[in-house]
Amino acid sequence: MTITGAHAVARHLCRLAASHTPSSSLYGKSSLEKAEVDHWLEYSLTSLTEQSVAKNEDVLGYLDRVLAPRVYLVGYDLTLADLAVFAALRGEVERETKVLFNEEGKESSF
Repeated sequence: MTITGAHAVARHLCRLAASHTPSSSLYGKSSLEKAEVDHWLEYSLTSLTEQSVAKNEDVLGYLDRVLAPRVYLVGYDLTLADLAVFAALRGEVERETKVLFNEEGKESSF
């Protein structure tokens, strides 16, 4: 069997880590936390895309409101959810930077 897709592979590795190291909480500690991690993985794939972020500031506003009272997206530890959302946001910043600056590093004229 072959596992494809970045999030599917990441889930598998987190579950594997938890089976060998019970204190590992990258995929959440409880079934509720695991469901929350899945929510954020889906959010990073669907809502944090170039089109969604550019058209709708509510996408980032939602993330801002969720993180206002806490440090991590799920529970009290770093999880796969934090890593996936960070990676999606980082990808958008890199794409925006390429749009704003051309190959030579000069600012584009808009």
